[in-house]
Amino acid sequence: MQSVLWLPRVPPGALTGATPSGRTGIFCADLNWHQLIDRFVVNDAQRKVQTLVPADQDSQHHSYDSLVKALTAKVVPTRLDLMRVNALTQKRFDVDKQAYVRRLGSGLLMFRGRAGTGKTFALIQMAIHLARQGKSTRIVTYNHGLISDMARALTVIRDRHKDISPVPEVDTRWMLMRELFGLAFGMDAVKHAGKLYRLEEREALFLHALRHPKAFLKEDVPCCANKVDGKKCPCDPEGCKTWADISVYCEKVLAPYDFLLVDEGQDWSTEHRDLMYDIFDSGRVIVADGVDQFVDHARCDWDRGDIAKNRVVPLRTSRRTKAATCDTITDIARALEVPDWDVEPDQTVTGGRITVLVEPQPRRAIVRALELLGEDLANQPQMRPVDALVCLPHTAATPGTNYCNLFEMVREDNRADYWRGYEWETRQNREYPSRQTALRAVLYQSCRGMEGWTTLCMGLDLFYDHVTARPDIDIEGLRDELKADLGFLFAKSAFEERLATEQRAYALNWLMIPLTRSMDHLIIHLTDADSSLGRVLQGIDRDKISWR
Repeated sequence: MQSVLWLPRVPPGALTGATPSGRTGIFCADLNWHQLIDRFVVNDAQRKVQTLVPADQDSQHHSYDSLVKALTAKVVPTRLDLMRVNALTQKRFDVDKQAYVRRLGSGLLMFRGRAGTGKTFALIQMAIHLARQGKSTRIVTYNHGLISDMARALTVIRDRHKDISPVPEVDTRWMLMRELFGLAFGMDAVKHAGKLYRLEEREALFLHALRHPKAFLKEDVPCCANKVDGKKCPCDPEGCKTWADISVYCEKVLAPYDFLLVDEGQDWSTEHRDLMYDIFDSGRVIVADGVDQFVDHARCDWDRGDIAKNRVVPLRTSRRTKAATCDTITDIARALEVPDWDVEPDQTVTGGRITVLVEPQPRRAIVRALELLGEDLANQPQMRPVDALVCLPHTAATPGTNYCNLFEMVREDNRADYWRGYEWETRQNREYPSRQTALRAVLYQSCRGMEGWTTLCMGLDLFYDHVTARPDIDIEGLRDELKADLGFLFAKSAFEERLATEQRAYALNWLMIPLTRSMDHLIIHLTDADSSLGRVLQGIDRDKISWR
């Protein structure tokens, strides 16, 4: 045992130079595992069982190294991990990049491109560059699977590059909003909101409070969640009347880190965007903006017009997929009539291939797809299972069939390792695969920004049909647009035509995301070769796709 003191309401850095002599186990604000374990020290003044001992002194009691070994699993990087880390941590930039790197902090920097052009890579690379300058950064994204991927890469970087400090942190927008809300209104308000509102409702509360604090402080506070849901409340009527009764309001929220790096910026709301500019200023915001990957109702434009700008960097060359695979994906995009698809293959990265696997029986399909993956692992000794990626459809797209359960059953039958990126607990706990033997599996909804040397897209025709039939479209917003464009009494046919266009764009946006996840080998599983997607793929040059 070693005692530590945790002061969760004290802001980071508030006690600099004021801690008691010799006392290092004092923590402020949010505490994570890395911070905790890094502050364990050998207590030379006391030779007791309760303290860590020097590594060479006593085999009976824990040293720092033996404690870390007992409580953690060390990530052993694969060859692909090392290639990625080496690319991310390179110090020399080309002439074009040097120009906007020198101007970091002068205005908004935005990386804009389609799927696979390296937007997230550029974001992490900028965070690492800033860390070398001693700047603290937070990368914010929606995607829990991508958070796990980033966390794994940053863990390898942390172990191999001691000059990168502080190591960039990665989190969700929800956690960012919770942190900012806590800084403005105190932890009591955070805890009370947690008792009253469901998880998905709280971010809306945080945003409303931060954007309209005076109105928020005057609003009535329900005494329990029943009141929030409009149900009869059994509670004592006494208690908090308004948020001001439990809030220690800080009018000016100081940015908790030097730079904010926003992934999937196209899916943020304008309210979220404006709040980030209010707190961080545009000069300390860096955005990865997907041209075709927005899946929300409206696309957010970060180039607001009244802010300082560093540069909007267009990304057009595929930085993930090998040239042959990228070229075939372009053929598929053209066959699907994806508007303005302009991703160019990197001709210096030769190779790549696409296999279409047709199998109507789901379990058999998983077995056959994993056999193809096994062939890749056998033929490419540098590849490990953790380098591959499996994308699975949600049960909503496959009524009566649970691809996640079937995947687990097949892996368990073969006594094979795997990482459940589709499981809520895995995502919530920010777990990442620490073993090279763990084959990564995620839902299609979580695969944005992720990549695999070999990528398996299971039931992709079912997923495509599902997002085509059930697009998440703001119908009323669409009607309002038509009223503005065509007048109040627009024709029904005009609405149906615009709706069909939006439905198709939504489905194509989602389809192109998994199609651009592979680096070398893309395996597409179809349940039916004559499905809408199957017919498109059959029209592609047979020399470019292997059918199984």
